[in-house]
Amino acid sequence: MTEPRAPGPGTGGSPGTGQVPASQAAGGPGTGGSPGTGQGARERVLRRVRAAIGDDVADRQRRIDAEYAALPRDYLAAHHEPAAHDIVALFAERAADYRAVVERVPASALPDAIARVLADRAATPESAMAPEPATAPEPATEPVPGPASMITEDSGHIAPEIFRDHRESSPSGAGDATAGAYGIAGTAGMGAGTAGTGDGTAGTAGTGDGTAGTAGTGDGGAGVQFIVPQGVPAEWLGRCAERSPRAALIADDPPLDTAMLDAAAGVLTGCAVAIAETGTIVLDHGPGQGRRAVTLVPDFHLVVVRHDQVAADLPGAFARLDPARPHTLISGPSATSDIELVRVEGVHGPRTLHVLIADPG
Repeated sequence: MTEPRAPGPGTGGSPGTGQVPASQAAGGPGTGGSPGTGQGARERVLRRVRAAIGDDVADRQRRIDAEYAALPRDYLAAHHEPAAHDIVALFAERAADYRAVVERVPASALPDAIARVLADRAATPESAMAPEPATAPEPATEPVPGPASMITEDSGHIAPEIFRDHRESSPSGAGDATAGAYGIAGTAGMGAGTAGTGDGTAGTAGTGDGTAGTAGTGDGGAGVQFIVPQGVPAEWLGRCAERSPRAALIADDPPLDTAMLDAAAGVLTGCAVAIAETGTIVLDHGPGQGRRAVTLVPDFHLVVVRHDQVAADLPGAFARLDPARPHTLISGPSATSDIELVRVEGVHGPRTLHVLIADPG
């Protein structure tokens, strides 16, 4: 005859059966309950918290909003209220302070202004845009003995040349006489046009949908490429074929490689918003603005800012932006003074920023 087996440690069941008591199966004390039953310690604590603060989340949020709105605000909410200040003029002034070239033109004259700027840029002689070649340093003379110093002078050191006239800064990749002329752009669209003729004359105009021409193949004059992202309004380009025949408008679709971006003379884009108080242009890289590399690699950036895109200050600008999108903030042409506090331009982005503000009319 066998003896009944004693219950195992920690089982809490009936001797010899291994069964779990009903109190534990239901989430009784000491078990914490099953997560799916809503009887555990966590669920009990959350029920008590909800009971203390109220279950109506929407009503609670309304109360919080009302309390926030009722806070006294005796301070100055904005330095430049749009109703009392010409924030477009302020933006133009502040952007110019950052050494951007700024023009205000009527919206109806915007196509002519774009064509003029691109034509001027394409016609700028390469020799006038590039820095003068540095002369060879003279041989070092025998140093005169003097007090010991830990600073040594390099006789071959050449001081950097800093461009001050941004309209004559050097664009990257201007063509040469052997390259053949680039095709002139159509009035709408961004695709690839037909090739230039064998004698190097300009490539034919874009096809009926306004696509851009490609390079000629003969010994014609140099052509200059400007990148136009997808989404740029077709009417902006309506005068380019007539007024800037040497400027070829190329699309970034499919995306151009780094060498093509670096060889382009510049880029034309719109913007998402502009900030008057800081003279800043914000890109969210939506239609007509291109990807970030398109606006950072070329040496020249032509930006169109509509008057209604100018916000008074940072809070007003951020209220117009989608926080889920990438944003690039541009305050003047690229410049750095990291090395010896000497200002050098065009290191981290375009050396020249040209802003066209489209006013009503």
